[in-house]
Amino acid sequence: MAAPGGARRQPLLLLLLAGLLHGASAVFTVKDGNGTACIMANFSAAFSTNYNTKSGSKNVSFDLPPNAEVLNSSSCGKENASDPTLMIAFGRGHTLTLNFTRNATRYSVHMMSFVYNLADTEIFPNASSKETKTVESITDIMADINKKYRCVSSNQIHMNNVTVTFHDATIQAYLSNNSFSKEGKTLTLPLMLLV
Repeated sequence: MAAPGGARRQPLLLLLLAGLLHGASAVFTVKDGNGTACIMANFSAAFSTNYNTKSGSKNVSFDLPPNAEVLNSSSCGKENASDPTLMIAFGRGHTLTLNFTRNATRYSVHMMSFVYNLADTEIFPNASSKETKTVESITDIMADINKKYRCVSSNQIHMNNVTVTFHDATIQAYLSNNSFSKEGKTLTLPLMLLV
């Protein structure tokens, strides 16, 4: 005979596991001309958006694939002239860009942008347009200089009709020792349960 409430526990457990499963994380590194790392990021990301087809609007969700690559147009920035930029490319013409900025005590992902190509039929089957779209947003990703940003829960960034969800993210810019700092504040956002 099943324990009282046992029937409720199994769907709850499945719900918890569904929230924890996501694409594999990857490490993205930007180096200067001397081969010294200035940006490191380790995360997995999921994208969700909608697009038009001949039969109406369709919702789509997809993960940042493990073969995503840091583009050569990423940069460590130039003192007082430009800020560091991490550009990640994947699929058929999609790019995720994190633009960093800093002041005397903190750095942040000042602007995040996502470029997606509706001509990619693997992700956007039967799209009525084949254009490339760009969305962007200011983020709340920030940390003290010489410390890493760490968020073990999901962190959503909303950019018009696109939502990017970072999972288990560690990000640091303006690196001083060619690797993630040992120090950093870990953020754990509350886990929402549907009972």
